[in-house]
Amino acid sequence: MTSIANDDNNSNDNQKNFESNIDISKLTIGEMIGQGNFASVHKGTYGDDKELVAVKKQSLEDPELLKYVHSEIDILKSIKHPNVLQYIGICFLPKENSLYIVTEYLNGGDLRDFIIKESTKVTDGVGNIDWRLRTKIVMDIGNAIYYLHSHNLMHRDIKTDNVILSSDQRFVLCDFGFATFVDKAKRRKTLTSAEVERRPQRTMSFCGTDEFMSPEQMFGIRYGFPSDVFSYGIFIAEVVSGKAPGVDGHLLRYPQNGFCFEDDEELRKMMPKTAPYSLVELCVQCCAAEPDDRPTAYDVYEWARELYDELKGSSIINPGDNQEDAVDENY
Repeated sequence: MTSIANDDNNSNDNQKNFESNIDISKLTIGEMIGQGNFASVHKGTYGDDKELVAVKKQSLEDPELLKYVHSEIDILKSIKHPNVLQYIGICFLPKENSLYIVTEYLNGGDLRDFIIKESTKVTDGVGNIDWRLRTKIVMDIGNAIYYLHSHNLMHRDIKTDNVILSSDQRFVLCDFGFATFVDKAKRRKTLTSAEVERRPQRTMSFCGTDEFMSPEQMFGIRYGFPSDVFSYGIFIAEVVSGKAPGVDGHLLRYPQNGFCFEDDEELRKMMPKTAPYSLVELCVQCCAAEPDDRPTAYDVYEWARELYDELKGSSIINPGDNQEDAVDENY
């Protein structure tokens, strides 16, 4: 369930005009490839060379959403990273009261659909994605989150639905509608890993997707970068287990437990026995109840990268194989 409430910044953004930088005559819009709560995404082409692009058709009818649209565009303009969706431009259609946001096109679909598709290929439900590829998914998105945090940005809606993949298995974080600058005065400053570790937390809006929200976000109390890390932990749990949170009671958290898991062992038991120990422990640490107990984005990226490098040089065991602890003997 996606949630949205009043934010504490961008209060005057809905008064600004959108400035188009896309020539509408060179833009073609084709089939719909995605549908969200507030917009649809279409495959298209742009320019004289007919470059394949993705076109997000955003309605501007709801004034409450305008500040989020403005924020998303401002953020997309300011970031550039191989694991973050690449922005091309916008086209404002005042007569239709709508906006086209044009970005790079990736033909692999979203990660949740990919996991569901692969999970139906074996009888145990874990899936047909080997551990090296699963670790690459975790590493790529960890790299994206580290990049965002180092530029004073929180994503606030990290989930498998918001990751798309290319044909060469590059995994890209998208949908920056809920993203926000933590400190506007330093939005262009790149922080070191030490500076990123614990930025001052602040009260923000209740927004995101319930199954992935951190406990502090669910309770509407102060939160900061560790909230993204918690969502990333739930993301890892879905990638590792092949099961979406909330389906058949999987990864459910309850108010009586403070929207946390009862203990670390409860979360470990939800993971396949063949999962690399290090990958499971990364998930467990990211899902720590206390924000200060969670690793930083830099830590999680380095953790995943080291495991991926190790798996590249090992004999890869498929998730469905009945060989426990085969890839975690060094941990």
